[in-house]
Amino acid sequence: MSIDRRLLRKLAGAAGAVAGLGVAVAAGIGAANAGPTAAPGLPPAKSARLEQEQRQIRHLPAGRKTSPSGLTAATTASAFAGLTPGIVDRHQGPFPAALFTVGNMYRLPIGDHWDFAFAGSDPARNGRSAVRVYQMAADGTYTSVGEYLSPIQAGTLSVTGGSGTTLTLKAGARTETFDVATLTFG
Repeated sequence: MSIDRRLLRKLAGAAGAVAGLGVAVAAGIGAANAGPTAAPGLPPAKSARLEQEQRQIRHLPAGRKTSPSGLTAATTASAFAGLTPGIVDRHQGPFPAALFTVGNMYRLPIGDHWDFAFAGSDPARNGRSAVRVYQMAADGTYTSVGEYLSPIQAGTLSVTGGSGTTLTLKAGARTETFDVATLTFG
């Protein structure tokens, strides 16, 4: 009889653990869905699919500029092979076009990593001008740093030049600057 009671206690403990896990997963899903990734005006199925794609992109806190340590020079060389700094005439980023309209992109090395600044606009925010920054670490990991809304609202931004870590951006007749190292508009 004592074996049955021990078995029942173990089963009850396992059931409690499974229930607790279910609550934690549900809370995690709720927190993941609470982000600003909703795409207003889209059919619910398409909006849900875009949100799921957006959640798959790992986000770093704004301003984080580190990469893993202990990497060899060969690893660094292979991850960054063929990259040159400057404007890249690219109109799509590592995200759905419905979440961000790209004018073009600028890439540059900063410290031990490369940053990729996609200039454009955010359709989910009424087409607000913005810059999305991604970072490639020496191990080849490509991660989102964040989206930065422009103080001027003149449509889709494009990079027209760069000096050091400061980009010159243009939308219509308006120009402004964005510093990729500090993640701020000038």
